[in-house]
Amino acid sequence: MTAVSDEWAAEARDRLPAMVRRFVERNLPEGALPNVTRVSQRGRMWRAPGSKPMGFTAVAEYGVRRVSFSWRAKFPVAGPIAWLSIVDAYEETGGRMDGRIWGLVPFMRTRGDEVEVGELSRYISETPWTPHSIIGNRDLEWREAGERVVSVATSVGPRPVKLTFEFDGEGDISSCFMADRPRRVGKGSVRRRGGASSRTTHGLRAPCGCHAMERSGGSCRMVRSCTGRAR
Repeated sequence: MTAVSDEWAAEARDRLPAMVRRFVERNLPEGALPNVTRVSQRGRMWRAPGSKPMGFTAVAEYGVRRVSFSWRAKFPVAGPIAWLSIVDAYEETGGRMDGRIWGLVPFMRTRGDEVEVGELSRYISETPWTPHSIIGNRDLEWREAGERVVSVATSVGPRPVKLTFEFDGEGDISSCFMADRPRRVGKGSVRRRGGASSRTTHGLRAPCGCHAMERSGGSCRMVRSCTGRAR
């Protein structure tokens, strides 16, 4: 591996499956690992099947050496007159999601074990945005799980969290899903699967667009679509 220091490269050889090491080699620029990576995003979300999409802009920050992230988004609801600010995060105090009108008036506050598990799964699922974390975060356990398939897990939170990544023929992560993400739709559980396309910015090759899908029984719906730029 040539993208990072010899120390990190040696550790990665012992800790990462071969296809993940190749992914890191392809996507990381040369140089030392940062402590945090930042991604600017613009996209849309759907609250329910058939609902009108809500546009948003956001900045996401990801810890490189530990499981932590924050996603700070702004959703215009009446042009420039009114907007919702959302903070989705996993920090030392646990997972949380907070919402405010105009960034001032609280209207949502969520905490608890299920929230923590959901935030941990989000951190893992978005590692393609921050491949530095694949090398730097020893709390992530990567295992080969089949042809072009790897699993990644962490035991940081209230219970173990495990996701599966699939790779395409060029060695890029093409999709991911978590079979038991704590989200309910009616009486059934939901699987979430995502996909992405990549581009290179400042030497870092990362997804420039992604989408998240939820599947329940035989139905599937888009829940998030966004473009982003790592920096």
